[in-house]
Amino acid sequence: MNRTTVDLIEELEAEKNNFTNVALAVGFESTTIFIFATEADKLDKLNLAVKAGGEPFGLLGIDMHSGLLSIQQRPLQEYAEEEWVEQYLYTLTSDLREKLKEQYPSALMELPRGGNS
Repeated sequence: MNRTTVDLIEELEAEKNNFTNVALAVGFESTTIFIFATEADKLDKLNLAVKAGGEPFGLLGIDMHSGLLSIQQRPLQEYAEEEWVEQYLYTLTSDLREKLKEQYPSALMELPRGGNS
């Protein structure tokens, strides 16, 4: 990781006005955790995750307007050229969409879009 955890939280904060909520994805060998922009202790959580071997690799933005739920993803700049990151973010987006369906069963679901679209 080239940037500091403070830099990554600043990027997360910068994105939060573009979405209903946005999360930083942090990967471990066998799991991924999400640190949401709305969490009060996000820097502490990210620091703990990185100390435990986690690698921040992407952002997932969640938007909800007029009953339509959409999720967008993009890799962090350090991983922009890594095809596996884009594929993994797409998988995470699909999994997250399924979990959100449980919380918002009446919301119409939009297909996930990659990149900054």
